[in-house]
Amino acid sequence: TLAVVAYHFEYVLSFCFVGLVEPITYGTCDALRRLLIIISGQKMFGGNPLSKTNVGGIFVTLFGALTYSITSAGGNGSAIH
Repeated sequence: TLAVVAYHFEYVLSFCFVGLVEPITYGTCDALRRLLIIISGQKMFGGNPLSKTNVGGIFVTLFGALTYSITSAGGNGSAIH
């Protein structure tokens, strides 16, 4: 039941966050959130080590998020409106 409550809380916060930011900002944050879940799950539960393709995908995601952050901050000072 704790997982259900946590998921509901995350779902409600997600809708609150959508109203505060641009859709592309929300998508970028969601990609980073998913990446964090994958990496933390790998560290917590073990399993197969990350392959070169996995690590490459992680770096592409981080590079894209960093690039978006830099370009959006240069346009109007903030990605949040």
